[in-house]
Amino acid sequence: MKKALLVFAFLVFAVLMLPGIIRAPNENAPGEGSEVRQLARALDTALREYRKEFGSFPTGSASEILSALRGKNSKEQNFIELPETATNELGEVLDPWGTPFQITFDETRKLPKIHSAGPNQKFEKKPSKHNDDYCSWLDVTLIDSLTAH
Repeated sequence: MKKALLVFAFLVFAVLMLPGIIRAPNENAPGEGSEVRQLARALDTALREYRKEFGSFPTGSASEILSALRGKNSKEQNFIELPETATNELGEVLDPWGTPFQITFDETRKLPKIHSAGPNQKFEKKPSKHNDDYCSWLDVTLIDSLTAH
């Protein structure tokens, strides 16, 4: 009887725990190779390289910023290569869910801030690591990998 009760308790435990073990990872903490993180890294790197070359970040709307990164600058220098599917007809970089990234800058810290609305396609008023938005300035692995160079 004890053995049957023990087996039953184990099965109940396994059934309750299994969904948490096998569910797909969410984008709150995107994996190292996640598409949103790859795009954010590409943008971040290009923006930092642009700043190194010109002394400041590009200005304007998201499409004007991307245009500057793609060579529409005084030196006609290209800082980023993106597939056509990564941009919309307005020339904005799209996150994996089809929403344009918001790109702003923290001039004090000389930091690009790349913001994805995440799977729900709605920008949170107060982005944090606890909602589905992707925020480059909250991504410790992105910041660590960029400061290591």
